[in-house]
Amino acid sequence: MPCLSVSPTPSRLIKRRAVQTSLMRVATHSFGQQLLLGLCIALCTVLASPFAQAADKLRPIGVEITTHLGDQQTFREHDVVSFLLTLDHDAFVTAIYVDAKHKVFQLIPNSNQPDNFYKADLFIPIPPQNAGYTFKVQPPFGTETLWVFASDSAAVKLDGKVLENGLVQLKGNIDAVRKAIQSSSGKWFGEARVSITTSAR
Repeated sequence: MPCLSVSPTPSRLIKRRAVQTSLMRVATHSFGQQLLLGLCIALCTVLASPFAQAADKLRPIGVEITTHLGDQQTFREHDVVSFLLTLDHDAFVTAIYVDAKHKVFQLIPNSNQPDNFYKADLFIPIPPQNAGYTFKVQPPFGTETLWVFASDSAAVKLDGKVLENGLVQLKGNIDAVRKAIQSSSGKWFGEARVSITTSAR
């Protein structure tokens, strides 16, 4: 018995073409949505990352910071702590101290020491002589950190309250400080930190 060959009728051709047209529209619409979504993601990435791209282009400044007893030391109540800073490039320095309660203080520059430009290859004490403040261990105890940021720009104004000793208690956190200094830097930027543990006697 011969195989039966069924030729499509005009009405079937119309329906098939209509289905194909609908599928093409769906595929085109889906591709258009994917393309639009991809463009949106790319645009959002470009708009969200100029700060990251600018930070990546900055040349590094070598910054080293330690205590007078070395890194990661434990200090007890009434101990007096000092720090030593060195740079491998001339820079403007911003020194930030975060205490055990996460309060953030700007040590350098301050109202008593507005000049924060330092030469490379020197041992720089923090606090300097006649600074008007000392690091004397007292409650609250815990982990405290000194951050040092070095930049080729002095044009950084951090928002905070000036204290009686000339230091500034900042409103933002350390990430906000870093972002502000990096964004104001022209070609050079560096940072370092040292943490200490304080406890009662």
